[in-house]
Amino acid sequence: MFNNLTPGHLLRFLVWAIFGLTGAFVVEHFLLGQAIPYLSLWLFACLVLALLFLIYRKLVINFNVQNQLVRDSFAQVSPLQYLHQVLPLRKALPSMRGYVASPDFLAILADLVLTKKTKTIVECGSGVSTIVNAYLLEKLNAGGHIYSLDNDAHYAGITRDNIAYHDLSDWATIVHAPIQGFALGEATWKWYATDFLKNLPTSIDLIVVDGPPSTLQKNARYPALPLLFDRLSPNACIIVDDCNRSEDKASVERWLKEYPDFSAQWYFTEKGTYVLTRN
Repeated sequence: MFNNLTPGHLLRFLVWAIFGLTGAFVVEHFLLGQAIPYLSLWLFACLVLALLFLIYRKLVINFNVQNQLVRDSFAQVSPLQYLHQVLPLRKALPSMRGYVASPDFLAILADLVLTKKTKTIVECGSGVSTIVNAYLLEKLNAGGHIYSLDNDAHYAGITRDNIAYHDLSDWATIVHAPIQGFALGEATWKWYATDFLKNLPTSIDLIVVDGPPSTLQKNARYPALPLLFDRLSPNACIIVDDCNRSEDKASVERWLKEYPDFSAQWYFTEKGTYVLTRN
């Protein structure tokens, strides 16, 4: 409850406390005729102590949150330096904080693409990872291509502009893929429109799962593997971000049950990462 405590909450608490103190004082002094309003003084002391406690707790929580943010940001310095070493950057990368893929996730992604010599990548959710993947494919120079899906036309346009800014349009295609319904088993799931699949020249070597938004439905990222499974290459890999969230972790666990030829490795990144490979 203290995490969501705002100045407005404290103000409302103070106003109601003042009304209570005023009522107690009126009852004691004027109606009961007490010369010294002991109850009012006691309530006032309790109010002061309660306010001091609430302020103290909020300060402690804010300090811990800021301290954690600093530690998390500092932990991303080494992966960020690694990215600058392995990527043939021509321009600065966008910010990698908040909802954007973190440097530690992107460093694992870079190792995966370079080690597996990945060619065809399908990315669920466009952004800075699209730029990183395109640079990696350019570095491999083996005719690879990334198809990055985004259900939001505005964000797809931003990624498309960033790809052009980095001169990577030959290596990346940004696909505006609106959300539509799919029947999987006995349930209907919402996921990206799959029209883009007819433009894939080869099978998929890597799926990067960082979308669609988790607010779309429960386990929103589960449909990725069922819908793309038939297009996977024999040595395909899947990398999943945000697995500190229980729903994304549950999606991975469900994949492992339904597709036993896959195994998963956990990485302790800022947001939690799973990498799935075929046994």
